[in-house]
Amino acid sequence: MYELIDRIAVIVPAFLLTFVRLSGLLIAMPILSYPMISNRVRIALALMITFMLFPSLEQANLHFTSNLDLFTAVTKELIIGLMLGLGTRIIFESISWAGAFMGRQMGIAMANVMDPTSSGQIPIVSQFWLLILVVYFFTVNGHQMLFETLYRNFETVPVGTAFISNSSGRILMGTGATAFLNAFQFSAPAIVFLLMVDTAIAFTARIMPQMNIFMVTLPLKITVGLVVLISSLDMFAMLFDIVYQGMQENIFNTLQSFKGA
Repeated sequence: MYELIDRIAVIVPAFLLTFVRLSGLLIAMPILSYPMISNRVRIALALMITFMLFPSLEQANLHFTSNLDLFTAVTKELIIGLMLGLGTRIIFESISWAGAFMGRQMGIAMANVMDPTSSGQIPIVSQFWLLILVVYFFTVNGHQMLFETLYRNFETVPVGTAFISNSSGRILMGTGATAFLNAFQFSAPAIVFLLMVDTAIAFTARIMPQMNIFMVTLPLKITVGLVVLISSLDMFAMLFDIVYQGMQENIFNTLQSFKGA
């Protein structure tokens, strides 16, 4: 009888911590965290995955002497899940940022559309590239990588053993900087080409001052931008490889930082 009670006292906290970390991952991970997936579905998915994974996970000997210790452990597991998911999503969103840079250079930064994945308005070029990215992601079975992460992170860092250090925060900040750099690199060809168009328009305005340059500039830049956008689809596979590798590297580095390595 007492053995059963002691066993329950060990299993229930471990199950709770596993569920909390998975919930944090599903809250922040790309695609799985989008508002089009309701909170009820997300909670049910986290609970179902917890039931499936918990028997096969290595369980540490967790003993909490007070409710404060349990609350601290739950908070730490939630932060771990959020940091893993957020770092992955930041890299995923770099394509959307690249579309925003390109749309601003084309002169259609104000042409926003409703994004069902974020329940907000984003530039139309960002929406186009983001939808293409989602299609690529499912085509190469990237969703399997996300579900594998839900299991592998417990193998690397069992519940109750993680250590949140300064390096974890630095990795998250560095991920944001890398994603911004990737976004600028992705949009750089279009930006440079459109700058050349701006230069040509400026020379034309000086040579032909009687020409109504403002009536020509916007349609010309939009047309050239659309041509560059369509041409850039051939490079999208290469860009996607960079995003995909960045997600994997971010997951690995973040997990290593939680081990205190």
